[in-house]
Amino acid sequence: MKGTIPVFAPIGSFDSELGNAMNATNIKTLLYTPLLAIATLGALGGCASEGPSTATRGASPNAAMLRANEGAAVWNSHNLDAIAQRFQPSATFSSPITGGAVPVARMLTSLQGLFAAVPDARVQVASVATPDEETMVQQWVVNGTWTAPFSSGVLAGVPPTGKTFTVPGASFIKFKDGKIISETQYYDQLAYMAQLGVLQKK
Repeated sequence: MKGTIPVFAPIGSFDSELGNAMNATNIKTLLYTPLLAIATLGALGGCASEGPSTATRGASPNAAMLRANEGAAVWNSHNLDAIAQRFQPSATFSSPITGGAVPVARMLTSLQGLFAAVPDARVQVASVATPDEETMVQQWVVNGTWTAPFSSGVLAGVPPTGKTFTVPGASFIKFKDGKIISETQYYDQLAYMAQLGVLQKK
């Protein structure tokens, strides 16, 4: 089917409910999926956090959440310069689609494409933990509506479906001198793609 990315496995129904988006039982037997080249949901958690001067072990949960929400507001502004300022120049980013740690510049390119294709993209922090002075762990949910073409990745050239998505995830963030030095991110690619309406069911 034109404009559809095939997944050679039976895929159960997905919807925008948070629980269903993370429910792995919706995927029966995954044999193959060409999703590794997607560059869309980069750096959600990394831009929704503060450095160790504010996110330290022993800080109250309310204070940590407040600071994380301040960071989420920066991401939701879609201001790439402001997002970049939260990272060390040598910082790295890793997610299910990067195949390992990549420079911040690549992350920002992915975000630029996402913000253009999904202009209402927003992230909301669900929970925050600060296990030590250099680490923050976040759970978050990102949502939006695909209304414009993606400029790169496997969705480049695929007409927007106008569908909305709600995808939860988690970020493990390390800091150095008050800025992010590394972020490792996890989220459900298949739930994201299915909600966009680009997975072919079989």
